[in-house]
Amino acid sequence: AGQICMSTERVLLHESIAAAFKAALLARIEKVKVGNHEDDPQVSISGLFTPASTKRVQALLNGAVASGAKLLCGDVSASGPNLTIMAPHVVDGVTPSMEIFQRESFGPLVCLTTFTTDDEAIELANNSEYSLSASVFSKDIMRALEVARQVRAGSCHINTPSVHIAAGTPNGGVGGSSGYGRFGGMAGVLEFTELKIMSLGKSGVKYPI
Repeated sequence: AGQICMSTERVLLHESIAAAFKAALLARIEKVKVGNHEDDPQVSISGLFTPASTKRVQALLNGAVASGAKLLCGDVSASGPNLTIMAPHVVDGVTPSMEIFQRESFGPLVCLTTFTTDDEAIELANNSEYSLSASVFSKDIMRALEVARQVRAGSCHINTPSVHIAAGTPNGGVGGSSGYGRFGGMAGVLEFTELKIMSLGKSGVKYPI
């Protein structure tokens, strides 16, 4: 139900492909099965952690709509024994001033924001206290790499999902609310070590005093 710290929650779309992307996304969501995974193991999206988690997601969605955003799918309702099962929600027209843009929902929602220039996209991407993982999608690999270099994130993946971990590579944010340090690879080992310097003096060493 979107409860992964690296889940993609903000999608920045170039205005030239925004309409086509939205249509493709909504068509894909129609095929997603929502329900109680205890009743049906084929369910793709099931319940959130707790009823409080559901209420937090609902508050973010309602706040966005009240501020001018538009729900392209989802009705903000919840179902299931504990009212924790929510369908996927796509929120269009999200701006940085909205709480939903600035907060991590840990829920089945994605925010859509359009941009015109690469500089605008970078500014939007970096307008957040979170800096764990990001992705850049483009047919122009060199352009994508240039954008990725300027995105403030511990990991930035080119044409692959933001949830992307390899055991041998370090993973972590770059400060703020994404924490400090790394896990994975040698970086993970180094997080549990303290650097200590030892020296061995030889006879005849001259001291400064």
